[in-house]
Order: sequence, then C-alpha cells, then structure tokens
Amino acid sequence: MWFILMTIGLYICIPLIKSIAESQDRIKYYLFLAFIFAFAVPEISTLTGDFAGKQIIWGVSLIMKDIKKMKIHIVLGYSSYFILGYYLNNIELSKKQRSIIYLAGVIGFALTIGLDAVVALKTQKPCLNYYSEFSIPVLLESVCVFTWFKYRNFRATKRYPFIVRLSKYSFGAYLVHILVLRCLQNRLGLNTLSFHPVLAIVCLGILIFVISYVISGILNHIPVIRKYAV
Repeated sequence: MWFILMTIGLYICIPLIKSIAESQDRIKYYLFLAFIFAFAVPEISTLTGDFAGKQIIWGVSLIMKDIKKMKIHIVLGYSSYFILGYYLNNIELSKKQRSIIYLAGVIGFALTIGLDAVVALKTQKPCLNYYSEFSIPVLLESVCVFTWFKYRNFRATKRYPFIVRLSKYSFGAYLVHILVLRCLQNRLGLNTLSFHPVLAIVCLGILIFVISYVISGILNHIPVIRKYAV
C-alpha cells in the first residue's frame, strides 16, 4: 500500500509544487532536470552495469559518484510524475504527437520485457532492473497510457457504461485487493505457483479483481464508509 503514503506525501508538498506548476517555463525546466537525474543517469548506470565492459563500468561509476554528490533530491522522487501528469493534462497534443507517444509506449513496453529477459538469461538470475518506475521504458509506457486515457471520454458515449460503473468502485477495490490476495494465499494456498504460472496469473488476477470489486461495491453502500473511506 506504499502508493497511498506516497500520495499523501505529494499532497503535503502541493503548496511548493504549485509554484513550479504556475509557470510553463518552470515546469519544463523541472521536467528536464527530472528526466536527466531521475531517469537518464540511473538508466545509463544500469545499462552499463548489465552490458558494458569493466573499463566502461569503472568510468561510469566514477561519474556517478560525482553526480550523487550534487544531491539534487528535489527531482528524484515521484513528484516528477506528479508534475508531468499535470503538464500533459494541460497541453493539447496533435494526432501526430499522440501517435509518436503511443509508438514510444509500445517500444518502452518491448524494451522493459526484452532487456530484463536478456539480463536474466545472461546471469541466470531473476532481473527487475528495467521494471522500475524510474526506468525510461516505464516512463514511456506511463506517458502513453496517460495520453490514451486523456483523449478518451468514457462518459460521452454509451459504448463504455461498464467502465464508468467500475470507476465508482475502483479506489475501494484497490484498498482491499491486497487483503483478498493474502487471504487466498494464506487461507486457501492459492498463489501464482499453485499451477502453471501463465494460467495462474490470469485466473488469480480475475478472481482477485472480481472479489475486490464486490467488496468495494458493498462498502460503497454503507454511508459512513462510502463518505470517508472509499
């Protein structure tokens, strides 16, 4: 449930973040610094460690030590995503720009899986280096998904009534899903290794989704809980 605590931290900082968001130039400058120090530099370090020779790794490690001494922590957290979301929500993207973003998202998705698979096969160990939220491929995926939803008005058409109804209970489902997951594992012994992982992940995902939404739906019909919790 780290997401809730992280969100609370961001909300506490809103008065400070607002001063950045009031100026397009400040937003762009902040996002530029965030991309360099929160995404690009760590990504180069990770890629170097996974694929480069010893001499290059040694050289990059020296540079990384100096960069870390700069202590630019203000652009190293989730505030970069927070401000990026605000920026994307307040600019208009052309169809061509959206197409480029969607293509970048697909490429990012492929790189996330591909790079981790290559490193895992190379080292014969599990690898999650490129699944980090501060990995550039994941950043591309995030921008792609955000942009896609921005330009979809689910309430303006009768094509998506089911999604609109689900959205009402989504936060409550998120709050209870970990409890459902652990109950299935601890009480019934169900997890992704109970049977073939490919099938188990899909089946358990659907089961947890359904149970969580049912619980959220019930909680949303209890006035006090509906008002203050879900």
